[in-house]
Amino acid sequence: MKNWSGNRIDDVGNIAHQRIYLFTGTNDTTVGPHVTDQVYQLYVGTGQFVSAANVKYDNTSTAVHTFPTDFDGSGDNACNISTSPYISNCHFRWRGAALQWIHGPLNARNDGTLGGSLVRFDQTEFIAAGHGMDAAGWLYVPTHCAARPAMPAPRRAARLPAGIRQHRGRVPEQRRL
Repeated sequence: MKNWSGNRIDDVGNIAHQRIYLFTGTNDTTVGPHVTDQVYQLYVGTGQFVSAANVKYDNTSTAVHTFPTDFDGSGDNACNISTSPYISNCHFRWRGAALQWIHGPLNARNDGTLGGSLVRFDQTEFIAAGHGMDAAGWLYVPTHCAARPAMPAPRRAARLPAGIRQHRGRVPEQRRL
């Protein structure tokens, strides 16, 4: 990575002061803890790209290869099942934990009906089609944000875990918003 830094990839010095959240479930047999351990070592150990104090490695959940949530939605799986739609009630809010680590305290969660829209964007600018990502990415924009004069570009995005076959065509319509 250091040899590619600044030419084939962004300068790795850009991540030196970033807060990074890594998550793996102990029962994930698709990617699993071993691979995520290696990612942690790349960031903190052998690569020495970022201080250990800036990395939260959450590897205590018994989740399988899934998006862990803390609610039961129609069609969701139990935490020990890794099948479509790859959303499982693990009594754990993965996205909230990641956002809180990166940004600090969060506003109270809105459990009410959401209002907003999904905005499609072309993510082939970031990764060529056929490399594990769909050509189209989707961003949820709450109504109150859409009314603002200018929306800043997203700073970070959650990447689907490698191996998850989750794209717009595979996620039930009621789970898309």
